[in-house]
Amino acid sequence: ANITVGRNFYMNHGGVILDAGGVTFGDNVFIGPQCGFHTSGHPLAAEERNRGLEYAHPIRVGSDVWIGYEAVILSGVRIGDGAIVAARAVVAGDVEPYTIVGGVPAKPIRKRFTPETIHRLERLRWWDWPREKLQLLLPLLRRGDLTALERAAEKF
Repeated sequence: ANITVGRNFYMNHGGVILDAGGVTFGDNVFIGPQCGFHTSGHPLAAEERNRGLEYAHPIRVGSDVWIGYEAVILSGVRIGDGAIVAARAVVAGDVEPYTIVGGVPAKPIRKRFTPETIHRLERLRWWDWPREKLQLLLPLLRRGDLTALERAAEKF
């Protein structure tokens, strides 16, 4: 098994996972229709390619990630926690946590939050909480009150 899937994973219809290099998805990952994850590739040099050489590098998708319609994730890419990949993006390089990327090739559009908020969210790692804790604190998470969420998480 070259595919590892975390809790609360959803992949819409028509997705393709070419998993020779291995693909790992974190928790709370949502993938739109017709997306592709391609761990295999071929050398650029024609003589190497003509000898049938190819390679495969792992793809790693963090937790709390959303990937839009028809996005393509290429060999060796790491997508950080909390990232968003826009529809039809072609991701050929790593995506930093809590960054929105789009385009061909995909480039950063903006961060989802301030650097301080990103740091606080990375420390919380709410997706690693036990189900009971998550259910109890979900209203605070949905409200976006990070200070209240941090305080409540410490008490749990």
